[in-house]
Amino acid sequence: MTTVREATFALLEAYGMTTVFGNGYGLSAAIGTALARTSDKVIAVIGDGASMYAIQGLHAAAQLGTPVSFVIIKNGRYEALHSFGRKFGMQSLPGTQLPHLNFCALAEAQGVAARRTDTAAALDEALKWSFAADVPSLVEAVVD
Repeated sequence: MTTVREATFALLEAYGMTTVFGNGYGLSAAIGTALARTSDKVIAVIGDGASMYAIQGLHAAAQLGTPVSFVIIKNGRYEALHSFGRKFGMQSLPGTQLPHLNFCALAEAQGVAARRTDTAAALDEALKWSFAADVPSLVEAVVD
């Protein structure tokens, strides 16, 4: 007898999806990792849509002083949901566009320093700055 879990993963695999349940986990996991591994620098690369599931975690990172570099890849949409929708032939996914979110403002409002980049050169400089920080920092990397 096939379990619900096995059937669910078989369905996801049939549609080429294996990590759909991970949205929102990265930001919180990075903070937890930094708390557990206090001598290590933690770098979290997270999509803009996935980050919105737990963006309030930036406040905890700031309060706890965890040295996490949050790199938010901003393409202006919940890409995982768009990918999933395409697998089912959906033409429209209302509520999944995020064109006006300002992740630097969200970070700074929660006590985390941030920089926005939209060129490779600016990204290189921002990453150097973030990776050198001993407190939480955020880089918003705008991509097409």
